[in-house]
Amino acid sequence: MRSRAAAAVTSPAATPNTSRRCQHCGSSLLFIQRVFQTHHRKPPTATATSNSNPGNKTEMTMLPGRPMVAKCAYISFCACFGTLARLYTDDIGPASNVALQGSFLANSIGSFALGALASSPDRETIPDAMYAGLTVGFCGSYTTYSGWNLRIARAALGQVSGAPSGAIVTIVSMATSLAFFAACFSAGCDVMKQIASHGRRLNIRRMLGGGALAGGDSDAVRNTLGMLGAVYVLLAVLLGVDNNWSRRIDWLACIFAPFGALSRFFLSRQLNSRLRGGAFPLGTFTANVLGSLVMALSFYGTKNSSSLTSGWSNVAIKAFQTGFLGSLTTMSTFMSEVVGHRDRHTPSASYIYLAATAIAAQALVLIVGAMLK
Repeated sequence: MRSRAAAAVTSPAATPNTSRRCQHCGSSLLFIQRVFQTHHRKPPTATATSNSNPGNKTEMTMLPGRPMVAKCAYISFCACFGTLARLYTDDIGPASNVALQGSFLANSIGSFALGALASSPDRETIPDAMYAGLTVGFCGSYTTYSGWNLRIARAALGQVSGAPSGAIVTIVSMATSLAFFAACFSAGCDVMKQIASHGRRLNIRRMLGGGALAGGDSDAVRNTLGMLGAVYVLLAVLLGVDNNWSRRIDWLACIFAPFGALSRFFLSRQLNSRLRGGAFPLGTFTANVLGSLVMALSFYGTKNSSSLTSGWSNVAIKAFQTGFLGSLTTMSTFMSEVVGHRDRHTPSASYIYLAATAIAAQALVLIVGAMLK
C-alpha cells in the first residue's frame, strides 16, 4: 500500500499540476520582487571627476541638486562684488556729468565684459557654476536697467538739471544709449575672437581659483558657501561700525544684491523659453520691466517724505533700489539676448524684444513720475 501511495504521489498524472503551481508561484514572487525594487529604489546620484588634479580619476558622489546649490552660491557671491563695482563706477567723474548718470559707464563696461565671456574659447572649460557666477552674478549685477531707465524718464520730465527734456530728446537718448551698449557687447565678442585667432587663451578658470571652486562637488559647494558667508559677515560688520551714511548704503546694497540676482536667474530659467520658442525672453523682460516699475514707485513715493529721506530709513530704501532692484534688472544680459537673437532667430524678433522692453519700462516709469512728482 505504501508503495502504491508513493507511486500515486509521484505519478506522472500529478506532475503537470504541481509544475504549473510552482511556475505560478515563481512568477508571483518575481513580480513582487520587481514591484519592491521599483518602489524602494535608491535616489540616483551623479559622479564627477576631480578637477583639482588632472591625473586623479577618483569619482566623487554628488546629489542631483548639488550643482544648482553651487550655481546659486556663485551667483550670490559674484553679485555682491558686481553691485559694489557698479556703485564705485558710478562715482567716477563729477556728479554733474549728465553723460555718466544712470550707470551708463557701468552698463558699457559690463556689456563688453559679458560679450568677451560669451565668446571666450575657454567657455567649454569653465564649469557651469563659475560661468553663471561671472555672467548672471557679476556682469548682470554690475549693469542695471532700472537705474538707467529711471534717469532717462527723469530727464524727459525735466527733473535732471543740465539734461535736455522732451519726447524727441528722450527717444533719441534711449536709442543711442541702447545702440552703444549693443556695440559694446559686440566689441567684447570681437575682441575675444581676435585674441583666440592668435592662439592666445586667458585660462579664466585658473585665474578665478581653478578646481577648488569649480564644479558641483561637495568641496566646491562648501568653499563657495563659506566664502559667501564670510562676505556677509564682513558686510554686516562694516554696516555696523561705519559711521558714513553713504557707505552704509553701499554695504547694505551688497547684502540685498544676491536676492535680486537670484530672482532674475530663476525668472529667466522659468520663463525665457515660454514665449515664441525663446525668441522673446519673457523672464528677462519681466525682471527689467517689473524692476523699473518698482524703482519708480520707490523713488517717487519716498522722495517727498522727510521721515524716509534720512537715517536708517533712507539707507534701507536706497540700498533696496541700488542693491536688489539694481541686480534684479540687467543691461548686459538684455544686450546679449538682443544681439544673440539676430543669429539664433530673426532680426525682427530682436527688434520686437528690444522695442517692447524699452517702451513698456519707459511708459510705466513716465506714468508713475507724472503722477507722483
